[in-house]
Amino acid sequence: FKRFDLLLKSFSMFKNKKVKIKVIGGGFEEKNMKELAKNLGVDKDVEFAGKISDRNKLAEEYKKAWCTVITSDCGESFSLAAIESLACGCPIVTSDIPGVRGRVIDGENGFLFKSGSVYSLTTKLSKMLDLSLQDRKEMLFKCRQEVEQKYSWDRHAEKLIKVYQSVV
Repeated sequence: FKRFDLLLKSFSMFKNKKVKIKVIGGGFEEKNMKELAKNLGVDKDVEFAGKISDRNKLAEEYKKAWCTVITSDCGESFSLAAIESLACGCPIVTSDIPGVRGRVIDGENGFLFKSGSVYSLTTKLSKMLDLSLQDRKEMLFKCRQEVEQKYSWDRHAEKLIKVYQSVV
């Protein structure tokens, strides 16, 4: 359901741009995705980095990235990857599905694309790649701001206390 194939198919349309994909994580479909990348002629520009357990190293990967792409085509329960990315100031290009839809404000801290659509993903990736440095800087600020306003530890503790108080 992660639909990484959508990203590979979309990416194959960007052969003339100096764009690379770094895949963090893995899973049972990794072998098939490596084969698809090869068949699409993009295997030299796609790095399968495996799982990164060290939070600091993972944060560095988000900070180095131009964007994080989440291509799931059915609902994500919470999408920790989306929150981690935004917290590191990394915009998101994601399917317009439950679980991430509420985390991304289209055009402000990332872009939403139509679930399952390579064309829609390619359009939104083009928008992301074509951002001016000033527009990108503003988007990075909005990413971090979104997380601080909605998901900070203080905010989480406040909500938890309210729940406890309502029960007591």
